[in-house]
Amino acid sequence: MFATAGSGGKSPLWLKSMSGIEDAKEASRWGHRMMRAAQKKLLVTCTAFVVALSVMSSARAQDVPPSGDSWKSTCDARGCSIIGDIAHGEGEPLRHMSIVVALHRGGKVESVTFRLPPDADRGESFAVTFADTVKDASGNWTVKLVPGATRVLNVQDCGAACVVILPNGIIPARNGAAEFGLVRAMTAHNLMLMFYFSHGERIRASAALFRFKAEYEPAMRRLP
Repeated sequence: MFATAGSGGKSPLWLKSMSGIEDAKEASRWGHRMMRAAQKKLLVTCTAFVVALSVMSSARAQDVPPSGDSWKSTCDARGCSIIGDIAHGEGEPLRHMSIVVALHRGGKVESVTFRLPPDADRGESFAVTFADTVKDASGNWTVKLVPGATRVLNVQDCGAACVVILPNGIIPARNGAAEFGLVRAMTAHNLMLMFYFSHGERIRASAALFRFKAEYEPAMRRLP
């Protein structure tokens, strides 16, 4: 379906789409991980993820999908939950996903839970990455991917929603990617970018993390 490095010495088509962009090395590294996953019959999905991240890596701030996210926190004697509602998609009605960050007493992360729409495709079809907004040489705001921060999650538990639970907020090490602390990244960066597929169509979502931090920091102070 796609050209490979062994076909007449030509580069893969998905690598050509990355040429001349910011963070091409990062997109390429992630692309190689995706191509390994493609051996599990995920070629179309994985290649689309590579293209999506390639475009995003050099996008201007206004090119990021609008962040229609809102966050609230609730606390009791056992800990706090910070709940985000991420409105996304094109057209009406908007799609929604939720993110729940559960904190133990003492501020330890108990879990991070993603609840995707029930029509999300099953399998390794949900990617999370992080980015910061920086000014380029011309003074324009651009979005710069955080090197090594992209992870792909497996969507399997689907009913009224497709639920992905990360105990302790940790994405385990796998396929050469190191263990990754999600909440640490959420407090360190400006944007969380998410991609998933529904009936083979790529769906984008984003969260402006200053809104998450505005709930997270007071919640941490309230925890004994």
